[in-house]
Amino acid sequence: MHSIPIIEPIQQLFEQHNIPYAMEQDWLVPYQDFTQYPAIRALWFPYTVNGCLQIEVLHHDSELMIECFAGVGEDNDAITDALQIFCLNSFHVFAVAFWDLPQGDQVTIEQWEIQGVTYQAYLGAMGTRLMSNDEFPALPENWFDSFSSEIQNESNLDTLAWFRLFIGNNQGDLTVEVLRNNDVCEEMQKVMREFDWITLDGYYSIRHFMILKAQ
Repeated sequence: MHSIPIIEPIQQLFEQHNIPYAMEQDWLVPYQDFTQYPAIRALWFPYTVNGCLQIEVLHHDSELMIECFAGVGEDNDAITDALQIFCLNSFHVFAVAFWDLPQGDQVTIEQWEIQGVTYQAYLGAMGTRLMSNDEFPALPENWFDSFSSEIQNESNLDTLAWFRLFIGNNQGDLTVEVLRNNDVCEEMQKVMREFDWITLDGYYSIRHFMILKAQ
């Protein structure tokens, strides 16, 4: 599928947060030092209506982290929508974990012991989207505690791991998706699907992203 590099908005985002960078083709390299700081680029995949923003974060050892965001609307409106979701959900997690951005109130940092290894967990804010006239539905109790516990019970985690949870309701159809290092995690999806998520007419979703780094 044809993609379009999205460069200027990512440059503006880094400039707004006072993170210096250099450009290598369509990759933005923070601090001009790829050996210490992973590079980032944004690709836009346009559909007839709406589209998908793919954020790629590339490490010097060729580890590639991918986050995708739907953009609602046409043309530039859809791109702007997807960029806003990226900024609210994931940018600060990447920036605090990798690019020396101060923690602020967008990211929570915790120490987790997993299989005898200490991990620094960078927890993003929960992102929400509501496309109806209803109030945002109440979420099941303890869903995040359960999600966190499942991760902390994981075996064979790499020294770098990342997880993304997405719950979406579209006209009563429920989508539950958990990704671990870009791949679907069936076991966690099954656990999260067992919660009593409200289904209704219209659309709503929640999204959570986290990065774990072994210490």
